[in-house]
Amino acid sequence: MRKYTDIKEISISSNLVSRGQTVFPDSEIRQKLTICDNGEIQFDRFLYSGKNLETVLRTIPEEEVNEIFFSIKQFIAAGDRPRIPDMGSWSIVVTRASQENKTLKGSVLFGSNPREMKLSDYIRERVRIPRMFLFDGVPFHRILPDRTRAVYEFSKKWIDIINHSPTWLYLMKAKMMDELAELYFELDFGRAYELVYQGEGDRGDLTMLREKIPKIHNVEILGSVIYSQVYYYIYHAEEPQAHFDQAETWLTAALARMYQLTRDVEY
Repeated sequence: MRKYTDIKEISISSNLVSRGQTVFPDSEIRQKLTICDNGEIQFDRFLYSGKNLETVLRTIPEEEVNEIFFSIKQFIAAGDRPRIPDMGSWSIVVTRASQENKTLKGSVLFGSNPREMKLSDYIRERVRIPRMFLFDGVPFHRILPDRTRAVYEFSKKWIDIINHSPTWLYLMKAKMMDELAELYFELDFGRAYELVYQGEGDRGDLTMLREKIPKIHNVEILGSVIYSQVYYYIYHAEEPQAHFDQAETWLTAALARMYQLTRDVEY
């Protein structure tokens, strides 16, 4: 087997401590993954109190370790790391054959950095630990399947309300934003959508947004787009009725896509 790197061991630690966050002792706050070049893996989950929730020891093929190490090396070389903490932070400690150590640190920005999302999913699949969060925050549909079910029910309910209730505009203003917040979607005013789907300038163009909705595969980003657009409809539309007329078509399309993405999720 050809070695792509001279790395002997990689240790990845991630935490979910963000600015302004109230953390409780029984909150899961940190995870650590260590991969050795011989295929040995150790994964640990910790509470904020320091209590160890779980330790997983297993071995994966050295060929897969070789590919993981190479992917992480490319990730480090590419740079482009977020500087402002959002959900938490991560660090990678790389140990080379010469025993030289290199440490790299970055911020967890859930759903807003496609490179980190792809690398996190890539590693999860190969070490077969789907509940693990790395550089991209918590994969909610794997760790909290009840939340995904709730997002599915939310989408289904609001599609039905918009299609059949003559008072759906009032209901949207009275309840929809609160329900989106309860589902932990972020009111980010389209920033994550712009970063991942290169949609800068699209937020005010409902036609363009509607055309791009089928291309959105990330539930977190779609939920944040809906949350941000509803906020705009309620608080900043200069001609409310005209925007609400457009909102019916746009929201129906966005909610239908969310329904589709959460309907057949395997936990």
